[in-house]
Amino acid sequence: MKKRFCAVFFAVFLIISSTACTNPWAPEEEPDHTPSYTIGNWDNVGSTDDASLASPEEEKEPLFTEEQYNLFDPAPGTGYVRSDLTNEWITSEAAKYRPLAVMVPNNVNSLPHYNLSKAGVLYECNVEYEITRLVPIFDDWAGLERIGNIRSARDYLVIAAMEWDPLILHIGQIWYADEILEREEVHNINGLTYDKAYYRVSTERRDYDQSAYSNGYAVKNAATALKYPLEHTSIYKPGHFSFAPKGLPTTLTDVYGNLSATYVSLEKAYPIDQPYFIYDEEAGLYNRYEYGIPHTDGATGEQLSFANIIIQSTYREYRPDGAYLIYRMHDTTSDGYFITRGRAVHITWKKEGTYGITRYYDDNGDEIVLNQGKTMICIIEKGDGIVMQ
Repeated sequence: MKKRFCAVFFAVFLIISSTACTNPWAPEEEPDHTPSYTIGNWDNVGSTDDASLASPEEEKEPLFTEEQYNLFDPAPGTGYVRSDLTNEWITSEAAKYRPLAVMVPNNVNSLPHYNLSKAGVLYECNVEYEITRLVPIFDDWAGLERIGNIRSARDYLVIAAMEWDPLILHIGQIWYADEILEREEVHNINGLTYDKAYYRVSTERRDYDQSAYSNGYAVKNAATALKYPLEHTSIYKPGHFSFAPKGLPTTLTDVYGNLSATYVSLEKAYPIDQPYFIYDEEAGLYNRYEYGIPHTDGATGEQLSFANIIIQSTYREYRPDGAYLIYRMHDTTSDGYFITRGRAVHITWKKEGTYGITRYYDDNGDEIVLNQGKTMICIIEKGDGIVMQ
């Protein structure tokens, strides 16, 4: 009877206990387990003497055959390969380039963003004042005419992006990020030291700080000038995610403890932009809203939508100066939720090494299998409120 009651309850909605910081600059109490800081890291985790620059894990065996993938989704022509970000078809020319990661501000004055709808993976995470940064990961970026806008980097977001072996666009950074951005293998294009990759648009009514953009042509020229390889380096590990074929989609209905998730709100976790998602059953996608309106792409007018949502909970605290945050996102494990096709399941995640791949597992210990398409990864403080119904 108890199990039956719980199932009915969760089918209607899920409210996970929320915590909120009442003072965004100085917490009232010191944490019980304050880490020992180095510049940008805990206890030298991810320092330059870390032997694991790339993931130490063995290459995964594919779950499905090429015939299963192609049965309901044949290549549109010759010269196409599947994207490692989405499993969708992209040209082999686009695939030979490394992905592009961009540090995008998400306060209301930064809207609209340009070409975020073209990103295969999109991260969101709080920074100071509980304003979020977005980090889109693009694999077919060379032809994009306007990317951004673009602002400063945070070290934990650089660590998240680095598992894709990207070129990184940013304009400045907090000083905690200096150490990781100065590493030889972190190929970042900083607008404060190399401004030829960026331009500003003054014709829109927005703050100057929100007016910087780039494009694919400028990124390629900048990478060449800075002697960064455009093709993948030794850090890169293919097969980042596991994807289901179009004809054999992941539904989660057979996973014990699955929950209804046609509406997903992170308004308590991200109190400024208050994002939420509404599931479009016909399209099989989650449409994103923020600031009370659809989150649309300024370049295309398209609303951002995702086949998969991953909510990744982790430990967070304020740094010793009481101003900037840090999220423990590497060499650690915690929990979260995987959401797709109107259902959700509890997961755990694990990331080994500074640039190791983050792996996500259901409660049976099986790695999750995403549906083909774009993925949103929401990084939140453990205990922050989530609403699903």
